[in-house]
Amino acid sequence: MATTERDYYELLGISRGADDGEIKKAFRRLARELHPDVSEAPDAQDRFREVVEAYEVLSKAETRELYDRYGHAGLRSGGFQPGHFDFGRIVEERTLDVEIPAGIHDGQQIRLSGEGHAGTLGSRAGDVYVRVHVRPDLRFVREGNDIFSVVDLTMTQAALGATITVATIDGDEELELEPGMQPGAVVVLTGKGMPVLQGRGRGDQRVLVNVVVPRHMSDEQRRLLEEFDAHADERTYKPDEGFFDKLKSAFH
Repeated sequence: MATTERDYYELLGISRGADDGEIKKAFRRLARELHPDVSEAPDAQDRFREVVEAYEVLSKAETRELYDRYGHAGLRSGGFQPGHFDFGRIVEERTLDVEIPAGIHDGQQIRLSGEGHAGTLGSRAGDVYVRVHVRPDLRFVREGNDIFSVVDLTMTQAALGATITVATIDGDEELELEPGMQPGAVVVLTGKGMPVLQGRGRGDQRVLVNVVVPRHMSDEQRRLLEEFDAHADERTYKPDEGFFDKLKSAFH
């Protein structure tokens, strides 16, 4: 049964028409003021119990309706029993500022020391652990501290060379590609990757070259390609010396 016969609204200092937000705000204020670990008043513990009991009743729609209609007698007949309250562990919602370190990985946790539940009997407060989820960026794939991206070249751009715009995490950057760029080639942008977590420097960005082959051509375009092919010889497609060594080094 209830442990106090005082009016619950009066205990919380609110009107009978108070909404849920007003009830919660009043309870938080009084809980901080009357908490036995804070208040030196001799009756702080008893007053605190009354405030918690009032909040327990008024914060729930069914018990509040019962109390509003029939008072304490209605609660007793309805079998209401005040809960057991740990004076050191009152739950309070707070907004915390969290500093996210550069280079953090998806799924990693950040510990906020002393921001958790209050300790019992005046002991040290617990910690809050914040799990970080990194929102994907469809332009990049991350592997460790390196990031990968893909750039599409037309057949003529790959053959003749081109200056293209590449997206990086720092913004767009101009990239000059040499003539004869092969499909699957990887161009390394040193130091354009992710920051090293709790360290110095950054990873690299590796740009994978994709060559787009024409799917629809006019008769004239087809004729010109056939003419080009007729004039090509083994030197036209001969790879540069060390090309495969360069390709391997791009992935290490």
